[in-house]
Amino acid sequence: NRIDMPTDPFDIPLGLGNVTWRKGAQNTATTASNPSTAKVTLTTTELVTEQAWSYTLDEDAVIAMAPAIRARLAQSGGEVMDDFALNADSTSAATGHINLDDAAPAADSIYLTDGQDGIRHQYLVDNSSGVGVDENGALEDATIIGELADMGKYAVDPTRLAFVCDISTYLAGFLSATIDAPGANVITLDKFGNGALVMTGQLAAYRGIPIIVSASMPLTEADGKVSVTAANNTKGQIAIVNRTMWNVGFRRNLLIETDRDIQRRQYIMVTSLREAIGAWGTRSSNTHVGGLYNITV
Repeated sequence: NRIDMPTDPFDIPLGLGNVTWRKGAQNTATTASNPSTAKVTLTTTELVTEQAWSYTLDEDAVIAMAPAIRARLAQSGGEVMDDFALNADSTSAATGHINLDDAAPAADSIYLTDGQDGIRHQYLVDNSSGVGVDENGALEDATIIGELADMGKYAVDPTRLAFVCDISTYLAGFLSATIDAPGANVITLDKFGNGALVMTGQLAAYRGIPIIVSASMPLTEADGKVSVTAANNTKGQIAIVNRTMWNVGFRRNLLIETDRDIQRRQYIMVTSLREAIGAWGTRSSNTHVGGLYNITV
């Protein structure tokens, strides 16, 4: 759910929370209860990038530099919005950050949020014992079913869900024909008709849930967190998200501005946005997000 924020922070108003029902007795008033309320507070984090190129490059380039850079920045802006929603984490200590588990993140890291943490943080940290599953091997259909069961009512309607996975998990898991792998159920014509993997080579959804393959979903260590040592990041990961239970807010939409420095004979293009991510409910007990990590790919 996308929201243009009139203030920062911004509390999203919500109607009533859970209502208490009781058994009634004739001619007897029931016990009154005040209706509970709930809200989501969105607090933005500013994300910014700056590009500079010389008058000379602009004059000698085969293509017009400004339109080309602007087009690339528009694409990159969409990617960084996804990156922040998945990976936002406010932890600034030397250990424990999901994107840099064994080193303190730089103060200007794009995922160092000023507000709520992102999707991966929910199942790796906030409610890891409830909805975080260590696959500890190849991706299996049974594990996916078990995780959907852990999500309870939030996994009933597949149209409200999305799988978000890294590229390797998609190829080695969802498209795998190994026995018990998801791909084994959809690879042949007799099992999946004209949409079978042998015919299409691709899979858009599994068990009715859309699959989003994201370059922003990283390979990690066995605990689902990213190591500062790149060679240690070899395991895949899947987030299962009930999209209706999350909000993305923008106080500043993607803004591209151009200026020039005549002293250096240089064009400057600055792109920025202010984004917030927020989940409904209490994060320590939420089950509207599930995650499988430590997947062999």
